[in-house]
Amino acid sequence: MGNTLEEAIEELLITEGIEVAISGEDIQQLIRQIITASRNLEQSNASNNWELIGRDIQRLQELIRRLEALENEREARETPLAQEPEETTENNL
Repeated sequence: MGNTLEEAIEELLITEGIEVAISGEDIQQLIRQIITASRNLEQSNASNNWELIGRDIQRLQELIRRLEALENEREARETPLAQEPEETTENNL
């Protein structure tokens, strides 16, 4: 877990922070979660803990995929579902 009590507590906090489930389905909440995950990755890098670095990267990837999906959903809602095709001169012949 860690060589010292301080390292053990730090690792526990980092590990527990990673396990927080995605609680929000809006973009602003996901952005905050991405920022938190990025900070966790910085801490893992500073401690050279490769296991935590791997988990942090996976967490960031998961959050970014979720953010991308939400953005795609938002764009789909804003785009008209059925647009009338423009008539071309070939169709009129």
